[in-house]
Amino acid sequence: MPPLKTDAAHPFVEYIELTSTSLNPQTNRNELHHNGYQPVLRNGGLTQEILDTGNLETLMDFWNKNQNTLNDEEKAYMQARIESATEIDRLKTKALTDIAEGKVTQGPEVDKQGGYTGFSNLKSPGIQSSGHGCWSVSYSMLLKSRGVDLSQEHIRGWRPDRAKETTSSETKMEQESSRSAVSMRMNTDTVNSIDEMGDLLMQVLPNTTLTSVTLDPLLLEGLTVNGKQLDPKNPADTNDINIINQSYDRQTEQFLRNMINKAINEEHSPVSLMVNGHYMTITGISDDQKTVRCEDSFKNDQGTFTKYMTLASIVYLANHERTREDGQKILPEGVKLSWLHDMKMPEYEKRLEESPKIDSVDLNYVKMDENGNMEVSVPTNDVNTSSYGNQNIGQIEGSGINISVTLDMKSLSKDLGGKAVVSPIGPGNKYRMGSYDSYYPKKVYYGKDPALIQELQVGANQLDPNATQHILQNAGVLNNQANNQTDTAQILDGDTTQNMLNSAFVQRMREQQMREQELQNQNNQNIQNNQNMQNQNMQNQNIQNNQNVQMQQNVPNQSQQAHQFDPDLIASLKFLDRKAKSLKRVSLSSQVPHHFSVNALKDEYEAIKQHIKKDKYLESGFPQGWEQRYDEAFSNNPVDFSIQLTTDIVNGFGLQNQAAYYDKNFYNAFMSLKQKMNFAAQNQNNAQVVKGVLDADINNLTNQITKDPYLSKEFFDGNFGTNYNANPYAATKGLLDKIDAVFQISAQQNMQNQQNMQNQQNMQNQQNMQNQQNMGQAQPTANTTQAQPTTNTTQPQAQPTANTTQPQTQPTANTTQPQQPVDEGTMYINQRWEELSNPQRNYTPEQKQQLLAEILAIQEIGARQRQKKVQQPVYRENEVTQLTQRILNDEAFNRLMSNDNYINIVQSKDTKKFVSAIAKTVKDIKKEKKYNIDGREALVQKRCKFIVSRMEATETGTYTDLGIKRGQNDPEYEAALDAIRDVATGKSKTPAEIKRSVDTVKEYLADKMTERSRKFGKERWGQCMMFLKETMPRDEFEAYCKNINIQRGVATRPSSPKYISPEMFGYKKEPVRCIIAETKHRILSGRGTERDYATLIALRNAYDNAGYVDRTATLENDKNRKRFVKSTENILKSQDFRRFMRDVPEEQKKALLDNQCSGLVNYWEILPPVAEGPNRNIVNNAPQNNTNQTVQNNTVQNSVSSRGRSNTTTQRQAPAHTI
Repeated sequence: MPPLKTDAAHPFVEYIELTSTSLNPQTNRNELHHNGYQPVLRNGGLTQEILDTGNLETLMDFWNKNQNTLNDEEKAYMQARIESATEIDRLKTKALTDIAEGKVTQGPEVDKQGGYTGFSNLKSPGIQSSGHGCWSVSYSMLLKSRGVDLSQEHIRGWRPDRAKETTSSETKMEQESSRSAVSMRMNTDTVNSIDEMGDLLMQVLPNTTLTSVTLDPLLLEGLTVNGKQLDPKNPADTNDINIINQSYDRQTEQFLRNMINKAINEEHSPVSLMVNGHYMTITGISDDQKTVRCEDSFKNDQGTFTKYMTLASIVYLANHERTREDGQKILPEGVKLSWLHDMKMPEYEKRLEESPKIDSVDLNYVKMDENGNMEVSVPTNDVNTSSYGNQNIGQIEGSGINISVTLDMKSLSKDLGGKAVVSPIGPGNKYRMGSYDSYYPKKVYYGKDPALIQELQVGANQLDPNATQHILQNAGVLNNQANNQTDTAQILDGDTTQNMLNSAFVQRMREQQMREQELQNQNNQNIQNNQNMQNQNMQNQNIQNNQNVQMQQNVPNQSQQAHQFDPDLIASLKFLDRKAKSLKRVSLSSQVPHHFSVNALKDEYEAIKQHIKKDKYLESGFPQGWEQRYDEAFSNNPVDFSIQLTTDIVNGFGLQNQAAYYDKNFYNAFMSLKQKMNFAAQNQNNAQVVKGVLDADINNLTNQITKDPYLSKEFFDGNFGTNYNANPYAATKGLLDKIDAVFQISAQQNMQNQQNMQNQQNMQNQQNMQNQQNMGQAQPTANTTQAQPTTNTTQPQAQPTANTTQPQTQPTANTTQPQQPVDEGTMYINQRWEELSNPQRNYTPEQKQQLLAEILAIQEIGARQRQKKVQQPVYRENEVTQLTQRILNDEAFNRLMSNDNYINIVQSKDTKKFVSAIAKTVKDIKKEKKYNIDGREALVQKRCKFIVSRMEATETGTYTDLGIKRGQNDPEYEAALDAIRDVATGKSKTPAEIKRSVDTVKEYLADKMTERSRKFGKERWGQCMMFLKETMPRDEFEAYCKNINIQRGVATRPSSPKYISPEMFGYKKEPVRCIIAETKHRILSGRGTERDYATLIALRNAYDNAGYVDRTATLENDKNRKRFVKSTENILKSQDFRRFMRDVPEEQKKALLDNQCSGLVNYWEILPPVAEGPNRNIVNNAPQNNTNQTVQNNTVQNSVSSRGRSNTTTQRQAPAHTI
């Protein structure tokens, strides 16, 4: 048998489609339905496990055991799969090694060529080598942009690592249909989506995420105009439909433009574009933002792979139905973009100071611990966002965030002339255009992580080169010269030889040998360095002495030859640096308006540019074309760029000695003048006395200022002399306060004094400990006085001398009592309290809240470290800044700051009270969230309307549509009724508003406890209790009833007529709610069964939309109970229900638990009818041109490639986000 050449381009097998037919009772016709896929496998050949897994060890183990029983096609398949897994394993090891060495993944630099901004050097690798392989070509270009060279054939040979899967066997069986669809998609030449292959990225680029945007074609059924559903067949609706289509296309185009610019300019990533069933790769966007440059996997008419497409044409192909020349229609499939996002993980030692780069839209949903374990967490009440990541469809090593992209309804309404446009099926009545998806790895790695380094070293040490070579030879990856079996495959091409050289096993051994050699060389070098150290030091000292003599001789000449910089340049550098750092310190960059920063720094920046242009020596140090690039950088980030610019000029031209803001003489003059201000304040009404005291120091300070151009620019406006003569105290105080505000001299001195006290105390504590040790020793030390006098010793004395250590009972002038070390955080907090209470600061409310947030951040950081037994907490600026930003965005903080409450907090200057107030606010918010009625809002409003009608029907009072007339009832009753009415009308719907309404009703009930026996009072009291039962959390309502019984003195007497219980108001007496609660509990605790789901559906069919007052049917009646049991049994036996349990994702099933009734009653409508008998159709694996697909092909492709969903193939419908 000749050597077998592997078909690496097609690691595919044959699949069959399982279908069935059933009778549609509405049309009385049989319909064909899809039931999954099944590979065509023979006994003793490939297995389903091998088709689905990409784990190299599993593949190699199967090959070693079964290679002699496989036929040629199966051997070719296995060798292609092993080559792919080996190469991916090598790339993964290389990526982890780079991370362990501290290397950070970088994207290509953005360039501008031919009127396009992007990556002109990124070219297509060639023609796609399989019929539907365009996705793998585009994927390879994404990886190539990060330095990962992985061919399209190896990408198509990749499978997810099923060895890491944690899915239970029961779940696998329940979701067999979706698993079979994924298996078929990966093992046949069919349409694939890059966003469904995120695990490949996790393996070869561990610290990189995959971002995808999907925009669907417009579905007119999802919009209503002025409450009316548009009909394309109605001529009266034609104009509105055309306007909606144009507006939808315009918004789609603009969103695509924004995302492409984001990917290229911010993420430095090319963009995979899927439109009309075909993938291309965007490598640039035109200057007019209308055209994109793409790299295709087919050549164009000019014989190149580069194509140009307008965004308008992409939108047309994505959103509009077209007709081919043969008359067949091509349905629109939408558009999809995918690009890479580098997280730029910091080094392990800096993990607490620096944060990874996470997409700003995902910050609130991604959590990461210190070990690099990432978790995606989306609140269940977030209607616009959801999480995804289903191991059954191959998403094992990552998890994702799905954010809805919605249509701008205001703009659409404006285009329609002000008509009301809503979407009855979208989140918040907004039309859902598509989604913004981010797929994050579950594990990321810090640079130079010791655990990662150790893991790589252990993996290298455990290698057996002989066994490795034997395995690879048996797999056909190496030339198997030692094997004489004729039926063993041999591969002798260049690709497999390269695999041998670059295999992960060989690479690890080489890296280990190199590390050992480097360690040996380093040891030898250290020995040599130690031997030469003394000789070198002596030579250096001699050279230094000679240089010093030479420098002293040449000082005059050098000073004459040194370049003289303009003093105004030095002043501008200092001024720009100081103002930029002040902006950065006073407020975070995200809170300072961008235009404010530009205006504040622009004049000095322009002045520095003019100095550079005038000074040829200075300009020679800047690159060619510097001005345009610097202007762009300044306009983008004026604060950081200004700081960097001044630092570069100072360090680059040796201006460090001139860069200080002030010198010692200025500081001494400032401090001298400040010391005399207390006396001046006491005599400020006597100008002559004040001038006599301050004149000399004022002259000294003003001389220091005027001789320095920078200080003059900062502090003198030309009016100081006049102001000083008019009011010397006020003018001097204003000048000193301004200097102090600019340079923070007082604050720095306070911190220095506290630090000196701390250092002195630490030294004293050490001295005391040394004294105690000396006292406990029997032998005298060098610091003790000997009993026998000698020449060099002193005679015994009654009093201790300077060299004698003796115990003292009273503290002396040189000793202090032991004190606790001063916490740095306390100093920082006190400094901010002083800033807030200083009336001269004139801080805005936003700046005051910024300082208060910093106080909380410092307090929290210190508390966390003290809880970990850290004696001296460390406060890093980056950590304080990040936590401050979180606090500023925190709901509790903003609520506490509202209504000018921050003024009282500033006046109190009490950190403990401030923290307690925040804690109380957080507790209140958590308590309010328990009053969330989302999911049952309509039902609560319906019942509250009934309560309002019953209360208004009481005997007392005259009522109108506007409510109770004033004066007819007491104010407490009117307030309670208004509170209930607000909930009934939807005016109060947030948890905070609901809780306020509850509190209002509670106040009324507290005053009416004794009126329960009165006729109308009893009715009102009972209705208010029913309102509390509907709106309060059950545990709180039960506690409230218990408290009432305690107040009435009947807590232990249930038989008393005054005794009340939750059952009186619906709890437990209402069997439907009780059964639902118990069923929910079992499902949430993981003990739910199919009967539990069937029970919920049966109950809701009968009762969930019925009010508890006007409903007549209950389970207390035998007939009704039998009907309910029968309904449950019918649902359990239903084939539709079985498909519902097997195919519907868990996220959609949770709608049964979240009180979302819409659609649940008719749950079977989202599934095709149950099949009567299986039909087996062969799946056509022949290469096809996607642009020539028929309607039927398109619909089949949609059903196969959808993430985790099974859609009917008989008609196209909108994706179902909820059941």
